Amino acid sequence: MISLHLIHTRQIENEQLREENAALLSANVGFVASLVGTLGEKHAYVARNSVASSVYAGDVAREFGFDRKREDLVRVAALLQDAGLFAVPDAVVRVSPQRLNPDGRTELARHPELSERLLAGVPGFEEAAQWVRWHHERLDGSGFPDGVRGRWLPLEARMLAVAEVYASLVLDTPEAPALSPEEARFTLTSLAGESLDREVVKALLRLLDREDEAYARATGERFARSVPDAARSGLSRTGTDGHGTLRVVGR
Repeated sequence: MISLHLIHTRQIENEQLREENAALLSANVGFVASLVGTLGEKHAYVARNSVASSVYAGDVAREFGFDRKREDLVRVAALLQDAGLFAVPDAVVRVSPQRLNPDGRTELARHPELSERLLAGVPGFEEAAQWVRWHHERLDGSGFPDGVRGRWLPLEARMLAVAEVYASLVLDTPEAPALSPEEARFTLTSLAGESLDREVVKALLRLLDREDEAYARATGERFARSVPDAARSGLSRTGTDGHGTLRVVGR
């Protein structure tokens, strides 16, 4: 018969193991986020797009009724989806995809796979790494890097795609000024049901209807954080439940 002392000892050991795993998770994700922050120092648009995509994707996940843990995972995945750009030549990142030569387009198309590799090595992020790999995939198969289409795309990857597309429309890029929220909504609606998931687009449009103009333009406090700041304030272990739950402060 197992003694009460042994049971208590094992409980303490399990608690310590959970805390150690949570600390490792937070440190590893923080490291990957710091890479995005470093990239953002050279390419500010990438950092702004990552933060905006994280806000929109996480809010859409909540709109779909995801529990807090999965919502947080979507937010982190969106924040780190472009971490692979760190390994892409600067000359490629600085140029609009439409102006790249075939070699440049090939280099750029590698970044989702590179982002996946970074996240796949973080315990607890194996599934999110797959969403990151496919955040540029499209329902009609026109995306990259794998040409995945339709029902084969996880809902979370579709959320990342819609959030990233909208963020890219309302933010100034090195090549073009931002669209107005009205123009961005029109563009997003035109893609719904073809390349982007219709229900995910509807969810984001509902959020835009409820929120203010700053939200629609990806401006304001929630969008003003640098990537390292977002990582520091958003990735933390909670001490309330003893499970080291990863939280992303997105609201």
